Amino acid sequence: MIGRVRKPHGVHGELKVESLSGEYSHFKRLIALTLVRGDERCSIAIRRVRIAHGVALVSLQGVDSPEEAKRWSGWDVVASRANAAPLGQGEYYYADLVGLSVIVKGSPMGVVANVLDGGPWPLLEVSIEDGTTRIVPFTDHFVGELDLRASTLELLDPEVLE
Repeated sequence: MIGRVRKPHGVHGELKVESLSGEYSHFKRLIALTLVRGDERCSIAIRRVRIAHGVALVSLQGVDSPEEAKRWSGWDVVASRANAAPLGQGEYYYADLVGLSVIVKGSPMGVVANVLDGGPWPLLEVSIEDGTTRIVPFTDHFVGELDLRASTLELLDPEVLE
């Protein structure tokens, strides 16, 4: 997931798309916008992308009015890794975090089931072995070593799972 459609822009049906990474240049490389909401998925050819006012303004084939554009509000924008923003040091794609085993003091406690937008930092939805879920802020205060090769994420404060 690289972004989320916020709302229509202007009278010609452009979509305001917020980048999850805060970067926008990779949107200009896209030839189609792949939109996802729940189990629904749709790919629509892009006519034009321009960056203005801290968002990507995307014009899609066949979407010519604010009413048609409104249909896509709230949909997520997904792209292949080749079309996503490059990662900086200590950054991860959300898709790489899902499925990691959550380790506390060397013992597995659960699995990262989802990554949620949580304001200033992402939130990890952790499925605990007892069948419940907990939300853990993805910050240095709670998360220690993250090893993608070993598929593990160390949790520093076990109380967050209580």
